[in-house]
Parts: sequence; structure tokens; C-alpha cells
Amino acid sequence: MFFSKKLIIFILLVVGTSVAIKTAYGQAGQSAHKGKHFDKILVVVFENMSYSEIKNEPSFKKLITYTAHDITNKGKLISLGHAPLQDAAGNGYAFFSQYYNNHSGGVFPTRTSQPNYIALTSGSVHNIFDNENHDLDVDNLAKELIDAGINWKVYAEDLPDPGSEQAKPGDCFTQASYPSKDGYQRKHEPFISYVNIQTNHAYCKNIVNSTHLVEDLNAMPEVAFYIPNQINDGHNGTLEERTANANAFLSRMLGADPKTGELLPNANQAPLQRFMAQGGLLVITFDEPSTTGNVDPTIFTVLAGKMINSGAYPDQQGQHLPVCFPEKSEQRSPQDQFGLYDTTHCNHYNLLRLVEINWGLRGLNKKDISAGYKYSLPLDHSIPELWG
Repeated sequence: MFFSKKLIIFILLVVGTSVAIKTAYGQAGQSAHKGKHFDKILVVVFENMSYSEIKNEPSFKKLITYTAHDITNKGKLISLGHAPLQDAAGNGYAFFSQYYNNHSGGVFPTRTSQPNYIALTSGSVHNIFDNENHDLDVDNLAKELIDAGINWKVYAEDLPDPGSEQAKPGDCFTQASYPSKDGYQRKHEPFISYVNIQTNHAYCKNIVNSTHLVEDLNAMPEVAFYIPNQINDGHNGTLEERTANANAFLSRMLGADPKTGELLPNANQAPLQRFMAQGGLLVITFDEPSTTGNVDPTIFTVLAGKMINSGAYPDQQGQHLPVCFPEKSEQRSPQDQFGLYDTTHCNHYNLLRLVEINWGLRGLNKKDISAGYKYSLPLDHSIPELWG
């Protein structure tokens, strides 16, 4: 059979491009950068609720029952006996029952919203205690990932895409909100506040509208964050409206019945189920506890995926206890604003460390970090049984 020289060159170019794409991203659902315990992670952050405020919403409650535990109205952790330890898709669920947001030390919750997102992604609140726009010339998780050649992306609801009319050609959207107080809020999307990301279009173009999640599900980046708008994250409205909205959103994303939390027949098509089916680790957490007077300082935090051994960490007997900071005698200077960190009170610094250790990242620049980050241990430090 005779082929022209031009046709042969075209075929070689197509094949070469295909190989290059597979090398960069792996086969559909596979990661090009293998991690210690997981190859992909997706963090979904809700807003302003203590565990006791959200725990009875069906889809949130169902995730806790997969750990064979629950918490009473008085805050006591109880065993559910022989409850199922996986969902119908075979995912395990780990509930962290001592998870806080004391990102400035001591026992005080960090307020307002923004510093908690900043702490989660840069190892410090950087003296930010408001929700105003701040351009921070500091090291951060995105830059760590970039330096390691690891793919990352942020999916933010209602965010104008980079280069869109709202963002101006060639630029990324840096305004405080869009299109209203119920939509996208920069205070909840920390990466655009980092100067080394914001000013480099090659980097900030990874911060996109959430509609791109469905397009990417077959080839997700190794590290991703999903930022709901202020209705879906439970931020706006009365407490009853907020909890219902957060539950409805989580139910859609999981393919669950919002009235029962049970997976629906077509759940395997839901975004979070598709992500976990590819071996991804899903993290569901909140930025801070109640802002409506509830005294419960803990926040709902669950890790889910096929690599997770279901359970409460710690359980009702105090076993499987995460140790998230060294003894206070070992937390030498400097200290954060409100003092030292309790050894078993975990927070977003520990989640950040988990991501860094999983891929062997370089760690954040010492001049930019808090004492909390400096002394923090990865979330799984003392609980190897977390991993299946």
C-alpha cells in the first residue's frame, strides 16, 4: 500500500501527540505522579457550621454512619455496632472527630472565613483576619506543586474563566465576587490571592469555573479544590436554609437521595463518585465552626475513597487517635498569636501536610510559615490503619 510522505508525517504527529498526552496525564483516570497513599485528591470546602449543626442533614449523616459511629446531641461519640463500613460503591469513610480551625494557636477558632483558606494552602494566616482582598507575596501549595511538576486545579462555582470578558483578555479574575453575594467569593478561593500565582497567567489559568469539573473527570489533576458558591456551601441564609442547601448540594455531587443520604441508582455518574471510582481521595470539610452562637468548636471533616479504612479517628474508646502536633514542651519559639497547639486537635495545617508528604513536596518557605505549620504533623501521622 502506498502512502504519501505528507500523510505519513501527519500520522506520526498524531501518534506522537497522543503519546505525549498520555505521558503527561496518564490513561483516563490515572495519575502520572504516584503518591504515597493516594494519586489524586479533591478537597471540597463548606462554610461556617459546627459538626453538631450539620450532622443530622441526611447526606452528611450518612457519611458518618459508614464509619459505624455517630455523635449525640450532647457531643458524645457513640458506636453504631454493625453499620456498613462502605457505601454501595465500595468507598470507605474516615471521620475525624477532633478537627478544629485554631490556625493561630490555642483553642480559639480562626475568624473570619478567609484566613482559614489561606492557612490551608500556605501554612499561615499571614495576619489576615478579614475578608478583604489581599495580594500575598508568600509561598503556597500551588507553587510547591508547580515546582514538583504536579498538576493542580481549582474549580470555583460562578467564577468567570481566565481570559473571559469579566476577567479581561489574558487576565485572571481577581475581583471580590461575581455575580452577586450568593455567587463566587474570592475570600473562599485562596490561590488567586498569591502574587506568584495571580500574576502568572500560565498558573492562574488553573483557577476555573466549576463547569470544567465534568470535562476533566476522566483526567483529573493530582490536586484539586472545589469551591461552591455561597448558597451551595451553606454560607447564606438562616441556619435551616444553610444546612438544607449544603445537604442538597452534597447530595447532587454524591448522587445521593437528599432525604435519606442513600445512593441513587445512577450514583456512579455523579461527579464525586466518578472521582472516587478512579482511586481519588475525597476530602469534605468546613472552613470554620458555627457563626450563629453554637458552642461546638469542631468541624465536620471526612476523608473518603477506596483506599480508606472506615472508622472514627479517634473512636468512642479513644483508639485510633490522630496525633497532629508534638507535645507542647517540644513546640519551642516562635509561637502563634493564641499560643501552643494541643497534640490531638487537628486542623487544616495537618491536611496540608498530608498532601505535601504524600508527594514528597519541598515544604513551604520557612520565612512564610506559622508555628502551627512548622510543628504540624500529617493528618495520618499516628494512624497508619487509616489506609487500606
